[in-house]
Amino acid sequence: MIMNPPHSRLSPASQPVRWLCHANALVPEMPPRLRRWLYSEDSLTRRLRRVCRQPLRVEVLQHGYSRPQLEEARLLGLLPGRMALVREVRLLDGEEAVVEARSIIPTAVLQGSWRMLARLGEQPLGEIIFTRPGLSRTGLDLCVPRGQGHWGRRNHYRLSGQPLLVAEFFLPALLHRLD
Repeated sequence: MIMNPPHSRLSPASQPVRWLCHANALVPEMPPRLRRWLYSEDSLTRRLRRVCRQPLRVEVLQHGYSRPQLEEARLLGLLPGRMALVREVRLLDGEEAVVEARSIIPTAVLQGSWRMLARLGEQPLGEIIFTRPGLSRTGLDLCVPRGQGHWGRRNHYRLSGQPLLVAEFFLPALLHRLD
């Protein structure tokens, strides 16, 4: 179990995040309807489009180069203080937020055909990385809510052999759609 300090802008991460590093561990309080979303290996963007009532939109909260949190840097094999592309977004069903996400993309990933990840704008990251060869998930951590926190997952990916992290927090509006 690893505690991370709050992320800079994500409202679900305003509470300390408790990551369970062995995602296959049984979490008894997990709602059954959420289990398949948390453990899914396919595109969250694609899944959201199936349950959203309106077109899925991306609101970019932060997109730029900064230092990842120490734990993120360690998981990515980055030296402390190294810069990476940090992207925080809110995924919306119309005007209603359903997911908030934080992606950490080391500069080594942003080479060749993956250079476009630095210029995603309002395009979902999953729309790109799940439609091209070279993506594999190498790990999954779960976030168990505490207090007013939210369920979440942190995917460890390899993209053309390079690591990246994508943390996704499932907001109450999404949970209501899964009933």
